[in-house]
Amino acid sequence: MKIKYYDSTEEMRQKALKTVEERLQISISDFIPIRSIFMLADILRWEINVQLFSDLLISEDGVPGTIRPHGANQFVEFHLCGKDLIYKDVFPLPRIAVGTFWFSLEHLFSLKYGRPIEHTLYGKPSPKMFEYASKNLIKNLNLQFF
Repeated sequence: MKIKYYDSTEEMRQKALKTVEERLQISISDFIPIRSIFMLADILRWEINVQLFSDLLISEDGVPGTIRPHGANQFVEFHLCGKDLIYKDVFPLPRIAVGTFWFSLEHLFSLKYGRPIEHTLYGKPSPKMFEYASKNLIKNLNLQFF
């Protein structure tokens, strides 16, 4: 195995910069448009996901790296499972829940872009859940009695 020795740290730095520049040669046309985000559980690495979700939610037609015009509707749908901030566990103090990420994302997005995030909540309690349950209950009752 041959080992490459650099003549100087500057030569090594220049080679590293060239490699980074080559990796960053991405065109917006290289991205596949994203239509929806589903947040179903706790988020790991908040900083990366806040950035990624923000980039998608502000995008034009779901293409990262673009910004939709100020009056345009949000293209990327955002679906989340809950907005609970805390929950009870066997540990004596309340635990932080998935809603804390949503709260942070919503606040930071508003600060950065001055716009709200359009979203659909499927958690408890949710009007959509109750509508779905009541429609199915009525449907099932009708089948049983008529």
